[in-house]
Amino acid sequence: MIEAGPGAVTRVLRVPTRMTFQQLAETINTAFDWQGFHAYEFKLCKPCRKRLRCMCELCEPTVAKFNQLVNGVAHVDEWAEQFYTNFDADKVALSDVWGQDACRGMNVWYRYDFGANWQHLIHFLGEADGGLGPAMAVPRSQEIWCLSGEGHPWPEDMQEDMIAWTRSPATNLFEWDREAVNKELRKLTI
Repeated sequence: MIEAGPGAVTRVLRVPTRMTFQQLAETINTAFDWQGFHAYEFKLCKPCRKRLRCMCELCEPTVAKFNQLVNGVAHVDEWAEQFYTNFDADKVALSDVWGQDACRGMNVWYRYDFGANWQHLIHFLGEADGGLGPAMAVPRSQEIWCLSGEGHPWPEDMQEDMIAWTRSPATNLFEWDREAVNKELRKLTI
């Protein structure tokens, strides 16, 4: 399950564990109807025990970060870089992390667009039943699909105009189309 932005925008996605963190980033961006042209990182950290609701900046300690490489260089937050073990998001599969018992209870944060600083908390819920996709009219050949969610995705590059966007009569914060999301997810390959 993935949560993003104010206003409870969530998506429950089925993804194969052989997928890399880079492919997971593409999947998340597709599920939120974003183009994916900003830098991103994943942060694996122990859950907060001090707060009722976990917030990325407060998670401690961070165990690892999986970064996007551009021209062979990782995009990292330079101030915090010294505290993490950084990995190339294109080389690490989800099974490499969640196949380890020690990692199963950890939080994963996906941070997208370091300027807008979109934060997504990811919960791994377990394995989806193989018959669930066809029961939801998803083709058997489709490996990535959306089971459910709520909330209209926030515009990717509209951080500064969000108040105007949310107050617009044309904006329905609760409307979204699971079938349209699945149609776009169908285009992704692993």
